[in-house]
Amino acid sequence: IRKFQRKGGEFKKIVTSNNVIKSLHNIRWGKNRSEDFFNYLTYMNEKNLSESFGLFMKDRLVAYIQMITTGDTIHYYYSIFDKEYKGAGSAIICYAIKDFIENKNLKIFSFGRGSERYKHRWSTNIIKNYELRGFLKKVDQII
Repeated sequence: IRKFQRKGGEFKKIVTSNNVIKSLHNIRWGKNRSEDFFNYLTYMNEKNLSESFGLFMKDRLVAYIQMITTGDTIHYYYSIFDKEYKGAGSAIICYAIKDFIENKNLKIFSFGRGSERYKHRWSTNIIKNYELRGFLKKVDQII
């Protein structure tokens, strides 16, 4: 956080147009998300179902994170960053965690499913999540 603040970066809570987020996403990952996905991000913010923070460098959005809160837990939902700004992704996650702990007294930050490497850097406690799958036997007889 301090690294970006020293360089003139500004972290702030935002409700932004999905076009801004979509543009940043397309630069980073290409056009692999539907318009509906970005519309849903905006919808959740507008209906106060989620909260978002942005990292701005010279009024340009370079990192974005959107989270959902339930009880005392923050659920990581979506983030994106400009890879030209090394560390921006980590900085926006750190800022979001810090803000929620200091201002909302929340205790758990959940990255959700998946075991991507960046998630392991943030935690000393991993909660295992199991999926149970079953198959139904087809019955051709009517009783």
